[in-house]
Amino acid sequence: MDFDEIDQEEIEEFVDSSEDFDEEEEVESRNKILESFTKEKKKNYFDEELVKDLIINKYQPFLVYETYETDENEKKNCISRENAPKDVERQIMGNLFLIAKAIINKYRYWRFEPIEDLQAEALSAMWKYLPNYDPSKGSAFDLFSIICKRHLLNYTEKNLRHRTTTDVDACFDLSTQEEINYNLFFENLEKTFLNIIDRNYIGEQRKKYIEFTSILMEYLDKNRKIVGKNDLLSAFKEYGYKSTEYKKFIDEMSKYKQEFYK
Repeated sequence: MDFDEIDQEEIEEFVDSSEDFDEEEEVESRNKILESFTKEKKKNYFDEELVKDLIINKYQPFLVYETYETDENEKKNCISRENAPKDVERQIMGNLFLIAKAIINKYRYWRFEPIEDLQAEALSAMWKYLPNYDPSKGSAFDLFSIICKRHLLNYTEKNLRHRTTTDVDACFDLSTQEEINYNLFFENLEKTFLNIIDRNYIGEQRKKYIEFTSILMEYLDKNRKIVGKNDLLSAFKEYGYKSTEYKKFIDEMSKYKQEFYK
């Protein structure tokens, strides 16, 4: 796909706004979404044309929007889904559930959080974006995949400080445990990245660089011994970022190479 067709600012604005929901209300909402449709989906493939037709012709027309002006153009915000057909919503979410399962497995997010929580989080994020879906900006599969990936990345990163990598009572002979050496290396590398970013960057740039760090560490953890430049660029593109953004991130981090060498 051509990621230039995707409205990155709109997606980033959506991901940012999704963090403002009341936590208890969000948990209850996402669990209802997860429970409401999982039994409806019988096929094991994502039906692009069906999903597009359901959203545009059978779902969005029943939503209530309010419009507001921005500096550049007019935008609309969904204020009610009360009249949206529930059977149509279940069909849509049943297909999006396939995206969530595939991404959770491909990127091994189950290492960090329970699968049910990850599925519910991913579905909640995609459900929120249904009123904003515009087929002129890309396929449903590509757009909702990016929403899902970014939300899970932010969700697991947010819970990072609450996770432990090993049992506090465990003792390891590091000279004979290559896997543990890798884990310690990646943990220290990630801490170095985050310390540099916290000290030197603020606002949206800081937030984006933290996300880039998570993507990079995820890629390195999966590949470990063999790292390809083009393959690494593809990893960032899968999250909807352009190669120029990734290269700028690397150029910025190279200013602090002495800290990485240490």
